[in-house]
Amino acid sequence: MVVRIGVDFGTAFTKVAIRAGVDLVPVDWSAVTGDESPTGRYVTPGFVCRTPDGEYCWRRLAESDIQGNLKLSVIEMAGSDECPTATLAYLALVIRYARAFLYRHPEVGRKLVARSLRWELNVGCPTAPHERPEVVELFRRIARIAWRLAGVDDLRESNIAATWRNDEADVGLETEPGVVPEFVAQI
Repeated sequence: MVVRIGVDFGTAFTKVAIRAGVDLVPVDWSAVTGDESPTGRYVTPGFVCRTPDGEYCWRRLAESDIQGNLKLSVIEMAGSDECPTATLAYLALVIRYARAFLYRHPEVGRKLVARSLRWELNVGCPTAPHERPEVVELFRRIARIAWRLAGVDDLRESNIAATWRNDEADVGLETEPGVVPEFVAQI
């Protein structure tokens, strides 16, 4: 079964929808955000926390450093090989949660049990930067590495940087991640 995760990686919020066969599942973030309003439950804020020991998570601890502006900072670094650590951690957490949400979904999750899944990933990129090949390639690399990081327990700065340096093409996706204009991701 083909399972496609679409991530609308916004400046302030992120939305995710998953197509599993014929089913379309919008990801409900209320377990992460506590927001159960009709709109709020389907978006998650675009920030990640860094603990003093370099671990990235969503837990807001008194001594943690909250990092936002994750998408715009990436666009500005296009063409360099600088590791977008916070962005990678954030997208890895988003992907990890979305996959788990799908498996726990009351109707779709039971359909996945006996199936072999072929995962695909699409990430939205702002329209004007989407026309710059170096930005598209950077978003594709970030999506590929975030997918890989979503499967590891330890999202520490050192592990994220090592994964960035050792970028591997085969991360368990059926095809290279798609980078689509933001308005397409929203649809």
